[in-house]
Amino acid sequence: MSIQIDHIFLNNKWIFLIETKNWDWYIKKDNNYTPIKQAELHNHAFYIYLKNILNKNIFFKTIKIPKIYNLIIFTGKYKMKSYNPYIKILTLNELKYFINSRKKILNEKEVNEISTKLKYEFNKKNNFTTSL
Repeated sequence: MSIQIDHIFLNNKWIFLIETKNWDWYIKKDNNYTPIKQAELHNHAFYIYLKNILNKNIFFKTIKIPKIYNLIIFTGKYKMKSYNPYIKILTLNELKYFINSRKKILNEKEVNEISTKLKYEFNKKNNFTTSL
């Protein structure tokens, strides 16, 4: 099984996994696969991945894994509601305010260490691209 995360945004507040949907409407074809379920899967898979890469090297074991917040950004007219407190559904116009309003939980050194490790791991694999 593979997952495709649209964007990973890391700052001193959280790690944000961002799923972008340009939908004007939504037709529910499969009860088991919605943007919310997709975000839940991404969160779980990324948490395990991050835990594994940070624990590979003794240097990174001191870093606590920060909270991972999933954002579903609708750029079209459609917007749904989330039942999960760690999945926020926003419009593009709401995104900047939401990220800026989060409390800081990481210092600059921790952000740089996580970012460095993610870039290294992503660049080792041909199927990963990153702009971290």
